[in-house]
Amino acid sequence: MEERNYTHSYISELRKRIIAVAIFFILTLVIGMLFSKKLVLLFLNSNLPLNVNLVTLNPYENISLFIHFTFFVAVALTFPFIIYQALMYIKPSLTKNEKKLAIIIPFIALILFSIGAGFGFFITKLIIVPFLSKLTLSIGIVNNWSINQFMMFVVYLSLAMGLVFQMPLIISLLVKFNIIKPGQLKKVRKHTIIGLLVLAALITPPDLFSLIIMVIPLILLFEVTIFIAKFMRKDNVEVVV
Repeated sequence: MEERNYTHSYISELRKRIIAVAIFFILTLVIGMLFSKKLVLLFLNSNLPLNVNLVTLNPYENISLFIHFTFFVAVALTFPFIIYQALMYIKPSLTKNEKKLAIIIPFIALILFSIGAGFGFFITKLIIVPFLSKLTLSIGIVNNWSINQFMMFVVYLSLAMGLVFQMPLIISLLVKFNIIKPGQLKKVRKHTIIGLLVLAALITPPDLFSLIIMVIPLILLFEVTIFIAKFMRKDNVEVVV
């Protein structure tokens, strides 16, 4: 009976955390929608090549445009809150030092997401979009792009890079809680680098320059992750001793 109550308590707490995340996400959607027009205009003015004309293909495309952009903002703001709620859920099992660490982790997640999303945005703006627009003109086709498809392409690429840049934080936490070991990261280094090359090849134009610019920061990010994991592992040993 006591074990059943114990399990019910954990499930109830988990339900509360999930509801809190859902409410936070909905609130950020509403707030994002209020400022979506200004944000979309700022985005388009800073990201559109001169040789590209944006067009709408149906009456509802503008609405879809705002929805996708608002969704991106909501995900960006909610992601650190999800990490915070997850840490608060396991807080009773954390040590005093780990509880202090849990307070700053959401801010670190937000910073990493902002850096990654910014990196994806500027790579798209400075390399991918100009390359694709010039390639189209080189074969005699005018660049009349769907405004919704263009927005989705840039926004979701930036979102993907923001999530990829969470790698140091996530792996460091896994090492901190002894779920994985730094030595395991070294063993999969070659496979990870190949995976990053494939990822970069999929999201960049088919030229070597774009591939190099995209993949080098990703590889450096993974190497930084290994270094941080070693540091976290040493910290664990000191705590145990």
